[in-house]
Amino acid sequence: MTIASLKEEWADLLSRRAELRGTLSVYDDLFDAWGRWAPGRLTPLGWGREDCRRRWERGVPLLADAPPPIRADELEELLAAAMERVVVLADDARPSLGRLAEAWDRGEIAPAALFPAPGRVGSRAMEEASGLAPEVVAFLAYGCLRPALDHYFTECRPHLDEHVWKVGACPFCGGAAGFSDVLEHGQRRLACHLCGGGCTELRLGGALLPAAEQLGRQDGDERGGDAHQLVDSPRLHQLFGFSNATLVLAVL
Repeated sequence: MTIASLKEEWADLLSRRAELRGTLSVYDDLFDAWGRWAPGRLTPLGWGREDCRRRWERGVPLLADAPPPIRADELEELLAAAMERVVVLADDARPSLGRLAEAWDRGEIAPAALFPAPGRVGSRAMEEASGLAPEVVAFLAYGCLRPALDHYFTECRPHLDEHVWKVGACPFCGGAAGFSDVLEHGQRRLACHLCGGGCTELRLGGALLPAAEQLGRQDGDERGGDAHQLVDSPRLHQLFGFSNATLVLAVL
């Protein structure tokens, strides 16, 4: 799904769900910023089918072995737009956002700090530098990484074979699934809001993670990470509404 088509679906959602328009309209500026984003020096990952397949067979998302070299200046407008959305929803977050902006300007926090990590999205370094809650840090990551990661994995997406990837997380960036559709034969189509990727889970109920087992764990949860756990996580319910169009910050 392109950013342009996503914006069309977003507009369609708001037209069909008028009762949500007032609450969700705060995201319009964020999607406009996505639409204005240009890749600059960031080029798509050029791995072939076999390069991708070797990682996926081991349960390793592509980002883990080939993190995108995103520069800070390529994300600044998007990060600013995401921060503004947080302020609209929680004005008391201003001081923490100010500390984060200062750390970003000093180079103490780089774009890689926004990447997904075991059991979370965004690094603890961002929380420590700013004082922001993990859920807010995750929202900032979702708010500013989508166009860059979508672009970065463009050439790898056709290589995905649903029979190779058996992990209940995104095969491209490793992010937790934020939405699922139930398909025929009990399969579920999982969607990643972080990079725009997706995959098909072969059986309802999920598959335990192999080498990348930690990706789906919640903090303090030792049960592993099947897709059902990822999609039905209360933590994700706080962050996202369930629409193909986009992510929705429901509770900060």
